[in-house]
Amino acid sequence: MTSDSTFTYLEQARRGDERAIKLLVENHQQLVFSIVWKVLGNKEDAEDAAQETFIRCFRNLGKFKGESAFGTWLCSIAYRSAIDLFNKRKNRYSKVESMDYDIHQLKAPLENPEKGTESREIKLILKKAIDALPTDDALMIMLHYYWDIPLGEIGKILQISENNAKVRLHRIRIKLHAMLKKLKETPSA
Repeated sequence: MTSDSTFTYLEQARRGDERAIKLLVENHQQLVFSIVWKVLGNKEDAEDAAQETFIRCFRNLGKFKGESAFGTWLCSIAYRSAIDLFNKRKNRYSKVESMDYDIHQLKAPLENPEKGTESREIKLILKKAIDALPTDDALMIMLHYYWDIPLGEIGKILQISENNAKVRLHRIRIKLHAMLKKLKETPSA
């Protein structure tokens, strides 16, 4: 969805156009779900937080000033919704990651079956290392590398400066590199 079409849909949604609201939700639901899933690690809670995100978004659409991209504003709402739900339910669940959702997101080449298997194995190792990171660190990696969101926008989502986002991402990459190096050096059973 281009920024022009997003702007058009936003204006229509502000006037109560259900079709525009539906299109905005459809075009952003995977991103929102990815963020809340990464924070909560539980499908049911992630679905609740994603729903709450869109409710908050459309309830407060008049407050969106356009100072940042709509997706950035929505990601910020998603992040806060997930944190709010996590804080409400933190004693109810331990954060146990189910591999099901993220594995389906990984795409491996199909041309060469051996290379595809190797690629899937590398992606699984990388996924395990990312999952071992603290939630905010894993979220930064996901937003920057999976969703291609610029660091300035990530800073707005996480309510930190762009420079702070750059430093944090650099430190996370160093930490991730060390984790992967350790995994590589560990003989498999």
